[in-house]
Amino acid sequence: MKKTLILASLFALTITGVQAADFMTLPAKEPVRIEKPKAPSMDAKKENFDKRLNLSEKQKKQAEEIRLKSREEMKPIMEQIKTKHEQGNAIVKKELTDDEKAQLEQLRTEIKDLHKQAHEIRMKNMKEFEQILTKKQKAELEKMKQEGRKDFARHHKFGPRPDFGHRPVMPPVKK
Repeated sequence: MKKTLILASLFALTITGVQAADFMTLPAKEPVRIEKPKAPSMDAKKENFDKRLNLSEKQKKQAEEIRLKSREEMKPIMEQIKTKHEQGNAIVKKELTDDEKAQLEQLRTEIKDLHKQAHEIRMKNMKEFEQILTKKQKAELEKMKQEGRKDFARHHKFGPRPDFGHRPVMPPVKK
């Protein structure tokens, strides 16, 4: 009985060793790379937008002026948001006292207000842009917005937000 058990063990070890040697001599396989389609650049998107609306050169120039003005209006707001996020992240990295929790809530409120200001600037500039469009172009723009909403809903599980500003801007305070 002992001889059979010893022979079976030796046989199993021999088979395992042979399989391991075969595995070690196999050529390494290249990892499979899945190529994602590249997203169009901002220039390509802008060009497509202009082409689809059939904007004249004058309208393109006016639209660019509106974009630049918007960017300048948004710059200080976005800097303030970034600064407040950094302040909040510095607070969150440690155990919070009641005073720090209140400070964090204050930062959240300020960030939310800044996001609302940025949203208002975007809406104001959108209305200003729409004023330079003809009725036909406005109709096409509305069609493009509807397509964008459908595309957003298709790619986002929960769909668009029901109102502006309900998402948390920083992690919740642990109590």
